[in-house]
Amino acid sequence: MIVRKGNETLEIRDEAEAINQYTDILKKQGIEAIVVLAHNPTLQTGKADIFDASEMAEKVDDEVDVIFAAHNHVYVDKEVDNKLIVQAYSYGSAFSDVDLELDAVTGEIVKKEAEVVTVYQKDYTPDPTVSAIMKKYEDLIAPIKAEIVGDSMATLPKGYPSTDTFGDFALGNLIADGMKASMNADFAMMNGGGVRAQLDAGEVTFGDLFAIQPFGNVLNKVLLSGADIETVLNNQITDKGLDFHIAGFKYTWDSATNKVVDIVLPNGNKIDPNQEYSVVVNNYMYRNLKYGIGALSTNLEVGPEDLQATVDYVKTLPKPFSYEVEGRIQKESDHGDGSFGPISIEP
Repeated sequence: MIVRKGNETLEIRDEAEAINQYTDILKKQGIEAIVVLAHNPTLQTGKADIFDASEMAEKVDDEVDVIFAAHNHVYVDKEVDNKLIVQAYSYGSAFSDVDLELDAVTGEIVKKEAEVVTVYQKDYTPDPTVSAIMKKYEDLIAPIKAEIVGDSMATLPKGYPSTDTFGDFALGNLIADGMKASMNADFAMMNGGGVRAQLDAGEVTFGDLFAIQPFGNVLNKVLLSGADIETVLNNQITDKGLDFHIAGFKYTWDSATNKVVDIVLPNGNKIDPNQEYSVVVNNYMYRNLKYGIGALSTNLEVGPEDLQATVDYVKTLPKPFSYEVEGRIQKESDHGDGSFGPISIEP
């Protein structure tokens, strides 16, 4: 559970334990055919890094016959411990067609098979009733989406920070700069998974920015010491790569250790581990235990929605504006002379 505020009364349990509890209840009601709809990832070959549906299949009651996996948006059609696991990519590009054969007497599933079917949406005529409902709301929001708030000279791709020598993304820099400006903070950090679309070159509309930040997260400003900022940055580095776009500082990291080497302020000085700095994140990041921001920080101040901060910031930029990779995040590299350290990037 990431956003805990307002959900204090919820009991978050291990998936396998919860499934087994309710499977037992269903079995006592005489139900023999049981399907689990899960938002747990897995892979066709092997397992996902966390919350894997294949591991879950090994732990749950054998009366469970089918598990619908999700989250990592890949093809899955396999059996684990006699449980059929399926996943059909994402965004309606395919669906899992599962066929079950039940024993008419016992109700047991005696045969199960699946096919992941690709959907070519252009070949289908939309349902007119559903289309009419959608059009009603599309027409209502069209003027809001069409508001022009800026003009970008280039297309800014989305993505998590790169593990290349220069790791920052221009779009991530823009968003983090907007967060920092919105709450008048020293620094800002933005999770890469919250950047959901690229920004195309040309006129920038409210709708374009909404597509990039659609979650309605709220900005949180906190105080963190320099040492705690280093801890938080280390927490966002995993074997899969980097997570945070940043503003107000630069840092260098070591890919051999997955640790921060140094953090540098705009004036060229290294961050003071004992000094407190104001840092803007969003509420998802603040409450995410793996980052440690909520536990390490003090003086929480709640700000505007992240989207509004970006809209307001883009409105202040020149028309057209230009954003580029700046070397805010650098990987420690071999200089070719046997020494290691960050590589300078020309302005």
